[in-house]
Amino acid sequence: SNPRTAGAAYTLHQPGGRTRKMRLRSASCQISILGVIFLFIFTAYSTIQGFASQLYGEALASEMESTLYATFTLACFVAPAVTNTLGPRLTLFLGALGYAALVAASLLLAIVGAPWCRGVVVLGGGVLGVGAALLWTAQGRLMLEYSDGTDQGRLFAIFWALFNCSSVVGGLLTFFYFSHHSEEAPVSLYLIFLGCIVLGGAATALLAPPHTIARPAASASASAEQRVAAAAPATEDAATPLPLLPPAAPPPPLPPPLPPTL
Repeated sequence: SNPRTAGAAYTLHQPGGRTRKMRLRSASCQISILGVIFLFIFTAYSTIQGFASQLYGEALASEMESTLYATFTLACFVAPAVTNTLGPRLTLFLGALGYAALVAASLLLAIVGAPWCRGVVVLGGGVLGVGAALLWTAQGRLMLEYSDGTDQGRLFAIFWALFNCSSVVGGLLTFFYFSHHSEEAPVSLYLIFLGCIVLGGAATALLAPPHTIARPAASASASAEQRVAAAAPATEDAATPLPLLPPAAPPPPLPPPLPPTL
């Protein structure tokens, strides 16, 4: 039997009608891991972006954001090629490192405070722009490859629900932090953000290759039938297009010629 279709159902039935937990390599579980990765990363980034003027000052925040989106726009043209070459999981990890670069640069500015650190923050924004292009390209690739074509709505709902929780978590984190701290350079807050991104990057190791995802039995059978139908050679009848209109009737025979007149 095919090892990919054997036991490919999402759940295993136990006595009493109960089911075991979803397997780690199911599409829903993998999308949940992907959503948690983005939850950790964007808990840090969304908060830094929202409080950029307060954390960096208006001038530095404007320079950093402009550099970020400029490099993001350019990197989007090459990110698909990088994803095809390295694979979506490694590309996702490299994208997470780009987000860590900005937080590390912000931490350096908070600790050292030298004028040259402002340029490091702008450079960190540029690195983040490249990382963002890689991260979102790999995310889209994984979302499509984890789906079997019938569960896209459910998988998208799981991911975006977890992703949007980052704004809530980040907002609560900064609220409680600034309620008890008043320093202009929040070193401990940057350390928390850096830890979140490192955890998100490390969690990419839990993502399974798309070809190993466990599919429901019905979906696996349908996919096999589609592959067989696609590989079957076309017959002569199937290759011949059907006429749109019935063939026209033949013209009536011509009348016999008249006898010559004297």
